[in-house]
Amino acid sequence: MDNKNMENLINRGIIAINQKKHNTSLPLNILVMGLSRSGTSMTAIVLEELGVFMGKEKDNIVHEDLEIVDMLEKNNEIAKFKNLIQERNKKYGIWGWKRPHAYEYLSKTKDLLTNPHFIFMFRDPLAIAIRNKIATKVDPMVNLERTIREYQNFFKSITSTKYPTLLISYEKIISNKQYFVEYLNDYFNINCSPEQLKKAALSIQPNKKDYIYNARVK
Repeated sequence: MDNKNMENLINRGIIAINQKKHNTSLPLNILVMGLSRSGTSMTAIVLEELGVFMGKEKDNIVHEDLEIVDMLEKNNEIAKFKNLIQERNKKYGIWGWKRPHAYEYLSKTKDLLTNPHFIFMFRDPLAIAIRNKIATKVDPMVNLERTIREYQNFFKSITSTKYPTLLISYEKIISNKQYFVEYLNDYFNINCSPEQLKKAALSIQPNKKDYIYNARVK
């Protein structure tokens, strides 16, 4: 068996659905989602290293765009959100944000975006439950049941969208770092240099001390 055929047999942990040819003349909005502790922060960091603007008023621990969180979750300021989309489209062209449970209200926001592309992160439910036990002190057995139940709603959000979407396995990305960053670079037509790709791959660091310590209930 030649190397090309062998490559096709390797599980890289990425599925692309609703694919269409990317119109590079259009702005592109990326939204990274997943259950809590599923690797959304890791993906947001990688995108930022690849040159994608991922927010201004950012939480530096979980890398969430606080401006968008306030608009959509605290104040329900849809008109303000529309204006922000237009402003960022003009300024950045390609930009995005990360919010784990944004899939819960995706139905009211997805059609507001320009050329939306979604990333849905998956992680082993037991790993999520244990991580939540460490972070939030919730009983892991209780959290495991909740996680499996949440995945059902998560999957419904995926199947209900018509927009280009990536399904990504956290576990597989950890063991295929370079492939992951190169895939994102090609998928979104970012055109990063080899140095940028290398730096982005190096940013994938499971169990980062500052995240583990600060992303928890104290």
